[in-house]
Amino acid sequence: MRLSTALLAICLFPSVGSAESAASIEITGYGILANTPGKRVGTGSSGIEEDYVAGDYVLKTTDTIPTCLGTRFGILYRLVGAPVGAAVNIVAVNKFPAPGLAMPGVAAPIREDRYGDIGRIGGEGLSSYQFDNQWEMVPGIWAIELWSGDRKLASHDFSVVRVPGKECIASPIT
Repeated sequence: MRLSTALLAICLFPSVGSAESAASIEITGYGILANTPGKRVGTGSSGIEEDYVAGDYVLKTTDTIPTCLGTRFGILYRLVGAPVGAAVNIVAVNKFPAPGLAMPGVAAPIREDRYGDIGRIGGEGLSSYQFDNQWEMVPGIWAIELWSGDRKLASHDFSVVRVPGKECIASPIT
């Protein structure tokens, strides 16, 4: 169960002052992503583990995601606004279909998870989810939303569908 975020511009502009608000987010790619190993950086608001990954790319542009262990899906995006290079607080919200994710040891099903990062205007980012456990693979409409302050700047829906195990081909680890 990994939420992944990568704001690639962090490497280009390492110092962070007061954060600006992005004018918009341009989604530059979406679908099934290459499964690049990440570094565990914490947990989201519901306790779901968060990894930092860099180098993921779209293997297949699609809104339909199979319930296969190891599959990573998500969106690639660019922060748009001015001044270029200014820090932007971004909150990614993953919304899960009813009844939610039944994480072992958690009393109530998880309907959404939030995690934050700091990006740079003009920089690129990634927000994704990877199926690491059977309990995560809930079919239905999953949404990834990107927020700056109280403004939703982007949203993309994915239809997660059950497939027989023999049809599962996980994203390759690159």
